[in-house]
Amino acid sequence: MFVCNPVTADVTLGCLLALSFGDFFLVEFFTSLRTKLPDTEEMHIHFMEFAPCLTSISLPGTFRVLWNFVLRTKNTDHALKLIFFKLLEHLTHSTHRNLALLSMQNILPHLFVLLKVCTASDNDRERRILSKILRRFFEMGASTQDSRELLQCIAKHDGSVDIDMFELVRASAKSRWPQHFLLNGRSALVMSSTDMKALPAHGFTFMVGYLICTGTDCA
Repeated sequence: MFVCNPVTADVTLGCLLALSFGDFFLVEFFTSLRTKLPDTEEMHIHFMEFAPCLTSISLPGTFRVLWNFVLRTKNTDHALKLIFFKLLEHLTHSTHRNLALLSMQNILPHLFVLLKVCTASDNDRERRILSKILRRFFEMGASTQDSRELLQCIAKHDGSVDIDMFELVRASAKSRWPQHFLLNGRSALVMSSTDMKALPAHGFTFMVGYLICTGTDCA
């Protein structure tokens, strides 16, 4: 497969990323950023050149395929892992929709495993960026199993408290996002009740965003 060949891997992953966002400019994303490592400041500056194209994920399933390939090489390709962490950090911070889509792709458990295996000898920056990403996922909401595993990791073997894990618990405890529906394209939500003649006493909340396009102009 192209992704298993070092010569074509970055371009192939770039194609998957471009397909996920519907922007061909992203094809060179991994190839270009790899040349900037390990200078993280230079990588950040170069990353911002691609940031305008990393708006909203169009095909979450394709992004999940990309994530699965990164997982396969996490132990052998440290540079690719750092680039993808930078990508996740941006996406989870940019829009609530991206965070919701990534949560539905079941990415959180894999990131949590990566954080748990980090040791004191690992790169501090990698641990910090993982903690930041996971904090946003836990603020969004987590499964009972993920929360249970998190609680089990608070205490270290020497009896001290793992500060990073404790901060994740705090983020999980103050989750501010309720369950929601994602309506994309031509979608509809129908709710029926035979015994309800009016809106509930506690009310009903409906949020909607719209985009009006005329020719090449959108507002």
